[in-house]
Amino acid sequence: MDAKKIEIIHKIQEMRNNRMSPDFVSLTKQGYTNGLLKAMIDEGLIRFAGIFSLMDKGEQVWLQTRNITKKQKNKFMLDTCAINNLHKLGLTVVLLEDFLDKELAEFYITHIQNDELNEWDDVEERKKATLLLAKIKPIVLPTESFIVGESRLGYAKLGDGEVLNEVINRRNMEKNIRDALIAETAILNNIILVTDDGPLTKVAKDKEVRITNSKNLFDFIRGGIFNEIQ
Repeated sequence: MDAKKIEIIHKIQEMRNNRMSPDFVSLTKQGYTNGLLKAMIDEGLIRFAGIFSLMDKGEQVWLQTRNITKKQKNKFMLDTCAINNLHKLGLTVVLLEDFLDKELAEFYITHIQNDELNEWDDVEERKKATLLLAKIKPIVLPTESFIVGESRLGYAKLGDGEVLNEVINRRNMEKNIRDALIAETAILNNIILVTDDGPLTKVAKDKEVRITNSKNLFDFIRGGIFNEIQ
């Protein structure tokens, strides 16, 4: 059976187990097309009566594959603004513990975010953001390009700068070279960029990068459905 259909079967069952209501809107937001969902209805795998549920045939597929289907981890690149806003939205260590135990996500930063946090004037906010990062335990990636005056030796690659220059030129980001370095790293590593920065969001959309904001990520951490910015 098509792997995408198996994925949808598991997604529907997972949502129902979590007392959520899988419907056309929620599933299409996660990248599943109406055409594929309707085809699965015609095949007798699922049914729709306001919300989706599994037919006997679909339940058999779920039972046969549930032990071999691995959780798909979303990979998130947090920019500095998003780290701060997650704290302001009410993200706590307790919420993070519950979420991280589910192994639904991996988090990434570069040295840029760490440098920016250390430059914050508000000592209390800096401490809170640092504690959140300590709990998240993000993987530190080297930036894909090296910029004199911004990059750190050992934490930046000597890339060709092609994507970086494209990012800079598309949105005139010469004055926001740090944001451009973060965006380039997310693009080349196929990581979802988490940002509340308008220009950076536009750059990511231009490059067709997967992107979301701190509110969407916060809702996902609290147990909701993960939504990207389209």
